[in-house]
Amino acid sequence: MIDALIAAVIYIGPVPEQAQTARLANIAAARQARQIPEEWEAFTLCISERESGYGNDHPSKSYSAKNPVSSASGRYQFLDAAWREGGAWNVWKRLVRTGFDRAKATYVRKKLQATPIREWKPVWQDILYAEVLLSGDGKGWRHWHLAGSPCNSKVPNTGGNT
Repeated sequence: MIDALIAAVIYIGPVPEQAQTARLANIAAARQARQIPEEWEAFTLCISERESGYGNDHPSKSYSAKNPVSSASGRYQFLDAAWREGGAWNVWKRLVRTGFDRAKATYVRKKLQATPIREWKPVWQDILYAEVLLSGDGKGWRHWHLAGSPCNSKVPNTGGNT
C-alpha cells in the first residue's frame, strides 16, 4: 500500500495548487535575487550605459549586446569565456540563498553554463550582476572600475568600496 502511494506521488507529481505555490515562491525568490539596493542604482545605470551602450532607454538591446573584440557580452559585459561557468554558479548561489527551489536552481545553472551570456534572459544577467556587485565585502563593484570613468563617482560610500 505504501509503495503504491509513493509510486503515485512520483508519477502524478504535485497537485496544481502546490505547483502554483512553488512557482510563485520561485518567482518571488528570483525577484529578490535580482534586486539591487537603491544606493547602487545610479552606478548600475551608468555601468549599463557604458558597457552595453544602453541604459533604461533600450533595456532589451542591452542584454544581447556583444563586444566586437572580445567575448564580453550582455548588459554588464561579462567575459563569456571567463564568466559563463562561474557566473552560472553565482546565479545558482544567489537563487538558493533567496529561497529558490534548489533542484530548479540547479536546472537553471546547467542551462546557463550551456548558453552564451548574451543569450541569458535578463533576469539571469541581473542576478549575476547583483551577486558580483554585492560580493567581496562591498568591493565587487571593482569588477567594473575603469580609470577616469564617470561611473566611479557613483559608487556609494558603503564602507568597503575604496
